[in-house]
Amino acid sequence: MTLVNGLGTLRNRFSDAHADEPPTDKRPRVRPSHRHASLAVNVAGAVATFLIETYQERGKIDPR
Repeated sequence: MTLVNGLGTLRNRFSDAHADEPPTDKRPRVRPSHRHASLAVNVAGAVATFLIETYQERGKIDPR
């Protein structure tokens, strides 16, 4: 869960999706670098793939 929570934190800190306040000197708008964006996208894809494959694998196990 820490990885998923970290992705959510990155989105909230780097995104302007919830920009209810304009940037200030104290709290400037921060833009992620290309490498940070790439990392977030690739981690999200890896976690999603892992969860789907785990779900599919567990469907093959006899629950008895």
